[in-house]
Amino acid sequence: MSTTSVVGPASDFYGNLIGVIGPLGASPGALAIASSQTGYVDVDLGTTSPGPFMVSNGAAPAPSVRFTDSAATSFGAVVTGGGIRGTSSGVSLIGADSVPDLVSGGVSETGSPVYIIDGAVIPSLSGAEDVAAPSTRLAPKLVKVAGKIPSGWGGYSVSSIIPDSNGDGWADFAIGEFSSSGPGRVLVLY
Repeated sequence: MSTTSVVGPASDFYGNLIGVIGPLGASPGALAIASSQTGYVDVDLGTTSPGPFMVSNGAAPAPSVRFTDSAATSFGAVVTGGGIRGTSSGVSLIGADSVPDLVSGGVSETGSPVYIIDGAVIPSLSGAEDVAAPSTRLAPKLVKVAGKIPSGWGGYSVSSIIPDSNGDGWADFAIGEFSSSGPGRVLVLY
């Protein structure tokens, strides 16, 4: 088993949250790596040859695409992919395909939205993409889910894919609340 790594800036809290997207395009296992402090989510497609990162071991991050949100602070406070951990499978949250998608969100944007990015478009993107002002390539493959976070929400902790929580044939996801002053909550979006 080979190992590979990237080293992001410590001040960015790079890698604080990681989402397993799953197989995308030629990538056997795409990863989403958040920097919630600086406000971006990197997607690394990788291949079977070099591994998940397309740079030499220990190099600076060089993602296939970087997602930002100009309307939020701490974008990347939520990051989860459609990959089912421990398998080579993934699920789609949007679209009529089986390509795994990416869920991400930030803090302080009006309506506290989370964004679902259709995994089918991710391999064709490069550079930086702003989910608040999406490019013409991203816009038709992006779903903004706003107004679902309960009032008094203390902040985000972890999120996870649920293959199908309600039996409707579509994948779902859960977001945990961060609370240091009392019980937290879990929100399931289906």
